[in-house]
Amino acid sequence: IGLGIAALWQIFSKKINHVLTASALTVLGLLAVPYVMAKQNWNDHDRSDRYTPRDFAKNYLESCDKNAILFTNGDNDTFPLWYAQEVEGIRTDVRVVNLSLLNTDWYIEQIKYRAYDSDPVPISFTYDQIAGERRVYCPIIEQIKKPYNIADIIEFVKSDAPEAKVPVSNTESINYIPTRNFLFPIDSAAVLQSKLIKTEQASKMEKEMVWSVKKNYIFKSELAILDIMNQTKWKRPIYFAITVGDAYLNMEDYFRLDGLTYRLTPIKSDNFDGQTGWIDTDILYDKLMNKFVWGNIDKENVYLDENNLRMTMNFRNVFARLANALLREGKRDSAVKVLDHCMQVMPEKTVPYNVFVLGIIEAYFKAGESKKALDIFQGMRKMTEQELNYFLSLDTKKAQTLSFEARRSMTVYNELARIARTYSQEKLAKELDDQMKIFYEKFVTQFPQEATNASGMEE
Repeated sequence: IGLGIAALWQIFSKKINHVLTASALTVLGLLAVPYVMAKQNWNDHDRSDRYTPRDFAKNYLESCDKNAILFTNGDNDTFPLWYAQEVEGIRTDVRVVNLSLLNTDWYIEQIKYRAYDSDPVPISFTYDQIAGERRVYCPIIEQIKKPYNIADIIEFVKSDAPEAKVPVSNTESINYIPTRNFLFPIDSAAVLQSKLIKTEQASKMEKEMVWSVKKNYIFKSELAILDIMNQTKWKRPIYFAITVGDAYLNMEDYFRLDGLTYRLTPIKSDNFDGQTGWIDTDILYDKLMNKFVWGNIDKENVYLDENNLRMTMNFRNVFARLANALLREGKRDSAVKVLDHCMQVMPEKTVPYNVFVLGIIEAYFKAGESKKALDIFQGMRKMTEQELNYFLSLDTKKAQTLSFEARRSMTVYNELARIARTYSQEKLAKELDDQMKIFYEKFVTQFPQEATNASGMEE
């Protein structure tokens, strides 16, 4: 308001008596400036009828089996879940463990106790072993090439013996890990008793989990993950939120996509689509179609900010992956229902198209629903062409700040052309190929630093 009054004073002070101006501008500023601010910014601050934090939190929790341990990382995949449990009483049997806090001694001690309806989190480290700066991180110094049981790794890291430590200064030594190749035995009886997998999937079960850690250190939170795995020994469900990312410890080959979470399983992923986690279509179908709720994101009067829209990318990707998995199993009708439901709860009018609708388009084509595929295809094409026309119209200086976005749009347009060719839309494919040549010529001139990376786009 103060800045608004200053601006009005500068405009009117030369034309009107100063005393009158001061009085008038005070009244005008107190009324007009807040009005303009409200008018211009109301939609950005209007959260009415939007229940995405609560509903998306419910979806995280409903992605978990009973008495699960769910590892989360950021604010948006942690605090709404705690609200849902504490205030709304939703899935209080799930223990939400925040990995950022898991680097602290007090939090590790806290989760050792029962909370709501969830059992204590089993951790064998004593307070003295993890207090303060102790074992904040352990470097990996590879001395053993063969896979090492994580139970033995934990005991080695706990040791205060000189041979279990390496010097980091003249006065200090810290624990280290002598291998980057980890092994976790699989108790098949415990797995089947917990109903982690179906009886008919037992033949796919590995005898042990074996994986390598690529980085050169392990944080305290990651030690805790390994310890929890070793303590539960497949008797309690362990999940990671799909938004955790770097904290997976390279165990993704053993993940199953269960909605907004990945569940640790004894089955190695077949990796049909090149993404993280294998899919049990019965489990994922039930969650997406029957248990998940959507917070009114399909309502036109509900404002969705960038955090909400970013989350819808994950949802669209999960829907597309489930549909493709169903198609591989010959369940066409179920796949179409999944795709239709996706477009119903996240329509283009409220959730603008993004790169993840490409998977929806292709799945519709695979299911023989060409009309539905083409409707979305043309909408995505129009949006991408508008983006590229804008990026390629900018002067060189402004264009350089948007090189990533421009390249992404070029990649999307190229993918649209590929989809058209793959599914015998020859006329459409030719239109896109011809337009792509025009875009490409402008692109390599406007973004010369991207020309090498984009060299295959014009083909």
